[in-house]
Amino acid sequence: MFTSAAPLTVSNRTPIIAVESGSMAPFINKGDLVFLYYVDPEDIENGSVIAYYSEDLYSAEEPITIPRVINKWYAAGKWRFRTRGDNNTIDDPYVVAEDLIYGVFWFKIVGLGQILVDLEDMNFFPNFFIGTIILFSLTICLGIGIYLLRRRKIKPEISRN
Repeated sequence: MFTSAAPLTVSNRTPIIAVESGSMAPFINKGDLVFLYYVDPEDIENGSVIAYYSEDLYSAEEPITIPRVINKWYAAGKWRFRTRGDNNTIDDPYVVAEDLIYGVFWFKIVGLGQILVDLEDMNFFPNFFIGTIILFSLTICLGIGIYLLRRRKIKPEISRN
């Protein structure tokens, strides 16, 4: 199972989740920071990794679960999903309806989520302070990455006549 240690949102459609279990290993590991994006439930395919509100489906300890979709169908006016963690041998016991979908896996930062999990466990800082630090750090990293990519593309061509 996975949970949001400090629920952060880059926009209303880009949630960030700190992973607390290894049920999706080796694809997503405990301590990874997972970024999600919104997609219409109709466009979610078998094999997609989704996040859904597990508290609304059953009384889970973790509010959000991140498994892989293994089957999808349309019934009673909603898309429904059967899921399973990559590291699990059996399917998850619950059918996930489209209105419980929180997002679809976009990318992860290995190990960064562990910091959030540890800080939450210690009750060290308020969540808004942690979120501010992480968003600031990610913004700097993203800016450096964009700078380096642009720098690589703008290299002058050497003309040989």
